[in-house]
Amino acid sequence: MIREAAASDAAVIADIYNHYVTGTVVTFEEEPVSIAEIARRIDEVRSASLPWLVAEVDSHVGGYAYARPWNDRSAYRFSAEITVYLAAAHAGRGIGSKLYGQLFPILQERRIHTVMGGIALPNEASVALHEKFGLRKVAQFDEVGFKFNRWIEREEPGRMGTFEVREASLTDAEPLASLVTQLGYPSNPPEMKERLTGLLSDPCYAAFVAHNHSAVLGLGGGSLGKYFEKNGVYARLVVLVVSDGARGLGVGGALVEAVENWALSRGARELFVNSASHREAAHRFYERCGFRMTGVRLAKSLDALS
Repeated sequence: MIREAAASDAAVIADIYNHYVTGTVVTFEEEPVSIAEIARRIDEVRSASLPWLVAEVDSHVGGYAYARPWNDRSAYRFSAEITVYLAAAHAGRGIGSKLYGQLFPILQERRIHTVMGGIALPNEASVALHEKFGLRKVAQFDEVGFKFNRWIEREEPGRMGTFEVREASLTDAEPLASLVTQLGYPSNPPEMKERLTGLLSDPCYAAFVAHNHSAVLGLGGGSLGKYFEKNGVYARLVVLVVSDGARGLGVGGALVEAVENWALSRGARELFVNSASHREAAHRFYERCGFRMTGVRLAKSLDALS
């Protein structure tokens, strides 16, 4: 469960953070931070009308993420710096993605236009997480920090632009026809409207669009299925496409997150995706989203048999 941080969370947040302070170069702080100081920082973030979220795992806080003002000069008021930390025992379980999946929509609601981060290098897991949500390296500072008797590099990832994700509707037929055509499947608005009519009325399907109030930026769709070989329900990411002009803004990651949340709400335990063998960039994207290659897909046309 993701929720707003409370004052009572300060102690466990301090424990999580101080693990990184005293044993890693992830943070450039060198002295353990007190519970009172963590409580003060939470209040400071709230006073700036920005979110501080925690992830509960088995009734315990397993990680947290927050945003703070990028700079106190007034012209920077639409920019924020984001941070995420996980309890060591909960790393690699997708908690960071869940936290950022909740954090970014809140920032969009609060009119934050640009988000920045800071990553001490090397840190492949953190770089992959931020890239999943559309952040790209905008700067790198060599030997900018000195901790544990060595110089440390720092990467600054950033993301510009805001968008929202919602369920698709029949009124989206025209822009979605254009997106599906861009994906390599020529479609026109009447055809897309007919498809949407069937898909949106079927509880085993879902479609989501990312938009920025002036244009549809991407489409993500999912379906449910049942196993023959075991009990339960699985989900499939059946379509994902982002407009050329919206690449690199985190649209794809946000749409995958929407399909994941829908699948979980329907009781699915696994999410699958098919991707053409030549689409290597797509494979890398899906790996950043947590997918792993597990087999090979074979296809056979039945037209000649009918």
